[in-house]
Amino acid sequence: MATAIPLSLVNCQLRAGLDATSRNRYAPQMIVRRCFPILVLMSISAFGDTPALRFEPEQPTFSPFSQRLNLEESLARQINRKPGLLRAINVGGAWTPGADKNDIGLTEFRLGAACALLAPKFGPLTNSFFVLTPNFTYTSVHWNDNESFPCNLYNAGLSIMWMKPLNEKWSLTINVAPSYAGDGKADAETVRCPVIFGATWMPDAKWKVVFGVAYLDRSDIPAIPYGGFSYMPNDDWKFECMAPQPRIARRLTALCGPNADRWTYLGLGFGGGTWAIESIGDRTDLAQYREYSVLLGYEFISKVNLLKWNAETVFLFGREMQFKEHTQPHRDLGNSLALRLRASF
Repeated sequence: MATAIPLSLVNCQLRAGLDATSRNRYAPQMIVRRCFPILVLMSISAFGDTPALRFEPEQPTFSPFSQRLNLEESLARQINRKPGLLRAINVGGAWTPGADKNDIGLTEFRLGAACALLAPKFGPLTNSFFVLTPNFTYTSVHWNDNESFPCNLYNAGLSIMWMKPLNEKWSLTINVAPSYAGDGKADAETVRCPVIFGATWMPDAKWKVVFGVAYLDRSDIPAIPYGGFSYMPNDDWKFECMAPQPRIARRLTALCGPNADRWTYLGLGFGGGTWAIESIGDRTDLAQYREYSVLLGYEFISKVNLLKWNAETVFLFGREMQFKEHTQPHRDLGNSLALRLRASF
């Protein structure tokens, strides 16, 4: 299991790496490999409805709010074991059947990557990092009213995260995530650019506190504050109270060994998505989907290679579909069960 790395140690490694640049032409890559584990990606996927914000390393599912990909842990495990700037490749999918023949069913496939590089030594960029996460998501829509709603939805984007350690306990994060979200036919409102401003406070190895504000660039939810904490009292329990997806995780000690850790977790979530579509009468509209969820998950983390995978069973409720320009009526959707799988390596 990945552990937090004190910023004092990272700063020491960073200074050593910078001093080595005059002696080693590969020093920049060495600096990134040494320092990258301290990146704290604060629920990047939890705030917004684009793949860039949903790129959880962690979490591929239909709900962007529930697909936080744990870059901090997965990338920390790769330090000094995977050369180059590419730090993770992530794949995943989700299946959400409709409650009945008049309901909406969804099948989603996702592909993404995470790359890290040291920022140039210039002003406030000195001793900071960038993480680039290109991503693509394809969603197949199953609905008996596909004449007024598209069968295929696409998301493509690039999340650019800048992280600046201030001292041993504090760090700042800014994430900009331009993306395309639409059906491939709509010619307006297909590109949006959510932005997240946040800070992380780590008083010790057990606690992590995050807070900030996220501008979602959505008409229904333009911006939200976020915050919360995670507490890990020992190696077997983890409590995460971070809106909008709190969860409790328990390490399955009987199944763990020298080669892998296994966890089970129970969580809540709030999710949704927005796509520009060609609606009735060839008019462009924004389809806005919302859902709430209760999930039970299983997580496998290898100690001998870079593999990490999750499987989740999810109960969805409070589902609804709205249309910004009212080209179609508001739809209250039925409750449903969803299956989600994701893997990173």
